[in-house]
Amino acid sequence: MPDPRRILQARQKELKAESERLLKLAQEIQQELEKNDTADVLPLKLLRKAEEVEKIGKKMQSLLRD
Repeated sequence: MPDPRRILQARQKELKAESERLLKLAQEIQQELEKNDTADVLPLKLLRKAEEVEKIGKKMQSLLRD
């Protein structure tokens, strides 16, 4: 039977790594928005980063629920 403590430690480590990725992407999006006039059209690169943020968020929710 797997050790529950090790499972929780591994999950905590993964959550920390994902939160760091999420923070980095959010900062990149903020920088892009500040330096570009996005009033008309959002760059595709920015949309991809926003999709990645959503994907990471869903993964983190799943880790927290399990």
